[in-house]
Amino acid sequence: MVSAVPGAMGDCVCCACLKMCQTSNTPDPPLPISALTPPTQTCAEESEPLPPWETESTEAPIDEDCVNYVYPKPLVRNFHLQQRVVEAYWLTAVLVNFTYFVKFLFARLREFLQDRGLKTRRGPAELDQHTDFVPIIGGKESLFIRNIYRTGSDVVNRVISDVPGTVTRVKERFTDDFGWSYQYTGKSPKCLNMGSYNYLGFAQNSGPTVEMAAKAIDEFGLHSGASRHGFPVQSFIPKVEARVAAYLGVEAAMLCPMGFNTNAMNIPALVGPGCLILSDALNHASLVLGCRLSGAKVVVFKHNDPVDLESKLSTALQAASASGTFFKKVLIVCEGIYSMEGTICDLPTIIAIKKKYKAYLFLDEAHSIGALGPHGRGVVDYFGLDPNDVDILMGTLTKSFAAAGGYVAGSAKLISHLRTRSHDCFYGTTLAAPIAHQVLATMDLLDTVIDPSTGETEAQRRVKKLMRNTHYLRALLEKHGFLIYGHRDSPVVPCMFFYCTRGIHFLRETLQRGLALVDWVVKTCNQVANEAGVKYAANMRHKLPVVY
Repeated sequence: MVSAVPGAMGDCVCCACLKMCQTSNTPDPPLPISALTPPTQTCAEESEPLPPWETESTEAPIDEDCVNYVYPKPLVRNFHLQQRVVEAYWLTAVLVNFTYFVKFLFARLREFLQDRGLKTRRGPAELDQHTDFVPIIGGKESLFIRNIYRTGSDVVNRVISDVPGTVTRVKERFTDDFGWSYQYTGKSPKCLNMGSYNYLGFAQNSGPTVEMAAKAIDEFGLHSGASRHGFPVQSFIPKVEARVAAYLGVEAAMLCPMGFNTNAMNIPALVGPGCLILSDALNHASLVLGCRLSGAKVVVFKHNDPVDLESKLSTALQAASASGTFFKKVLIVCEGIYSMEGTICDLPTIIAIKKKYKAYLFLDEAHSIGALGPHGRGVVDYFGLDPNDVDILMGTLTKSFAAAGGYVAGSAKLISHLRTRSHDCFYGTTLAAPIAHQVLATMDLLDTVIDPSTGETEAQRRVKKLMRNTHYLRALLEKHGFLIYGHRDSPVVPCMFFYCTRGIHFLRETLQRGLALVDWVVKTCNQVANEAGVKYAANMRHKLPVVY
């Protein structure tokens, strides 16, 4: 997956060497730069050869805001049909399945030889004295991890040694036993972080938000001490909760220590046995777990398909009525932006269905809050809707706000109910002082007016840059023949490979090239894709210039 995050950084996204020509109708695309002030170089760094994307430019970057860029308005009519989620061609599907068949066949053969001592077994193994025990290592998942995943594990779980901002340092490593162990070379080359959810560029080690977090440590320390019900709540927690509620435009909010548990632990506090949940087929694992733990009847509808949602809901209600039973509550669960597909939910239609059938709506805005909408208020802001039309607003603080934890927001009555029923509230520790103050400082900064003449805020400036970079990256990748999923306005840009072997090769080669700033990203992807054969159009789809 390629994310359009780097160009969304708070500082400039233009370079002097590629600045827009005033006399040209199609300006050359500029390169984004980091939002952070470059750290002072050490002697080791001064002697380090510059990566290609730092030597491409011959002039220093300049700060040129996108003042003339207008944030796009979504076409609400048939919005769900505008998403691009194409099924694999039948031949591709057959070949991909055949590839996995061959992999599992040889994995089984390898396990067979290892069990009989004909081949050396690498990694953990069952002890002889435990032969009568239930096996720890077994099953298809374990077979896949030991024999298939391991061979390509170098492209995941990479270790960085710097701030996970626009540009970071990846520790160089190698393996000589097919991924069972790694040795580090001691080098940490600079690379562009294109797999991050640092949508607004707040992942940094300097600036006003970091200073406020550091000051909070001096005043409150690092640890909150206990859960909300086990110890008096520290004074800053209600303040941050009120700030989150104001940012979202609702009555109240409740902070949670972990984003995953915000879904998994709060959904069971809202619905239970005798209730009905309508869940999107591609909902996040935390939502799926929360629905299962609730004990409610779960009906899954097709991904981002309001027509199928209404059909499933109507059928379930009619079946319950025919049997003489009625559901206590009906809850629709969906996400704002789906992080694996890059799709945006058709919220206006879902709200209309919710009102028609008197259901409740749980909206997970983990990836949309801060990153979508002309004011950065998420998918509700993107469509220009009333946040009070969404019964339960959920989001994480780990992405756009570069903190930790999550929140649930809505009416004061809802939040009061959750504070007395949620397992997360009873057993999870409250947010630590630096994390809470990072959230507070970030939201205050986003609401700061930077242009009194127009009333433009910092949030508006950053989301405009993010949207502009998103459109530019999507357009260039599609132009070069890549198969891109999702909605055009989604900052999550999934690039489909289908074959895991091609994906592994692609990721290895792009790391070697230091996968850098926007045009270098596309140039690098284009070169590697030709080598790996991951394109679905061999030639450029068109030669028209892509306007930035």
